[in-house]
Amino acid sequence: MSKSYNLEVNKMAASPKAYKVSKADFHSNQGLIVKIGGIIKDIKVKESLYTSSLIVDLFILDSIPLIDYLKIAGNEKIELVIERRDIKSKLNKQFKLEVYVAEVKDYSTPTPASKAYTLHCVSKHAYINNVKILTRKFNGAPNFLISSIVTGELDSDIDIRNFSTTPIKGIYPRIRPLSAISWLLRNAYEDSTPCYFYETAKSGLVFDSYKNILVKEVYDTYNNNPNYRKTSLTTMEDLYEEERQKIQKILGQKLNLSKYNASSAGAFGSTLHKIDIYNKTSNKVDFSYSDSMNKLNDFPPITDKIKIGGQEINKFKEGKNYFISYNSGSYNNFKNYHAPTDQSILKAEAYHHNINTIKQELLLTGDFDLEVGMVINLKLLKAADITQEIIANEEKKDETLSGKHLVTGIVHHFGSEGYFMTVTAKKDSFIKKLEGIKGDKDATKV
Repeated sequence: MSKSYNLEVNKMAASPKAYKVSKADFHSNQGLIVKIGGIIKDIKVKESLYTSSLIVDLFILDSIPLIDYLKIAGNEKIELVIERRDIKSKLNKQFKLEVYVAEVKDYSTPTPASKAYTLHCVSKHAYINNVKILTRKFNGAPNFLISSIVTGELDSDIDIRNFSTTPIKGIYPRIRPLSAISWLLRNAYEDSTPCYFYETAKSGLVFDSYKNILVKEVYDTYNNNPNYRKTSLTTMEDLYEEERQKIQKILGQKLNLSKYNASSAGAFGSTLHKIDIYNKTSNKVDFSYSDSMNKLNDFPPITDKIKIGGQEINKFKEGKNYFISYNSGSYNNFKNYHAPTDQSILKAEAYHHNINTIKQELLLTGDFDLEVGMVINLKLLKAADITQEIIANEEKKDETLSGKHLVTGIVHHFGSEGYFMTVTAKKDSFIKKLEGIKGDKDATKV
């Protein structure tokens, strides 16, 4: 791989596969700065809604003994700038990354004159995390507490996109900063929806809630139609957009439609058992899934036709039980760590499990603006005999697999064939009600 994959018209990218690595500076522990763009053969930038740091893998094919020359031992900083100027927007799009070598992997000698290995890198805050411990007291809403850890102990910036309001008070139990954030997230909710702490290549560290994500505008619609539009594409801009919105390949599809597993996890009903050790009281709160739940699409993952033993599935509330110990007298006029779970944990866990109803992995061409935490729309064709000419009709879509999805993972891959993305997308609901064909209930011919 050279330092670029150029498909340009008037110095603008004519394809979403185009990119160039305009900066790749390696900072050794001895203070030497070496430009390594020429020996980088492949770059993968991984981001996920469920991880707190980017993971960047740089595959190196080295004809000089760089490891020995620079005495690579880990902790070295690498500055990367990957960019292009889009022909559609006329704007320069880029990832500007600062990562640190966490591990040298897969070292080999493919030829007597070369060495091959992967520099496995993480973000600065992830590296700092491993050398710090939190033992101080805390007091405030989870969004404020997480922000103070990131800007303080982790020396980084964060984009706070939600405002959880329940303040809590306590002492960090001697844990690392990222573990403390994970610990706070367990009891951080907005309108009974879960919150996420993650990092993207475009925006950096983000703290957001599922409620806030659901009200976002759909970023774009992607299709797997094998044909181009019937109308003539007369401009390079139209061709660029057509290629960007086309699903190159569906890599995998997982349908977690089983109510057997979801019901036992509390997706449709659950019970919270609360024990207050201060005043020696206990009580229960139960939850039942309803159509009023926030969701990506119009129709929920269950209907009143889905029953167990003649009873609707969301009427069973003892399938999943949570037990929380409170201490109402721990602080005067203030709540302790467990307080936000009181009215939130049951619905939040239901949201958490239902988002896995449909999971799809897609191969798309590169897009510097697409990031995890965004909502996209999928318009997937219904399976059909090609002789029926259904595949050419965009209206014949698969009603189970199509619809709005939450992007939960992206692997940005910059290689010799261009810039591609492996996108993981999930959804918690459907564009049509879960009712199939009607007819003779005893025998339906297929």
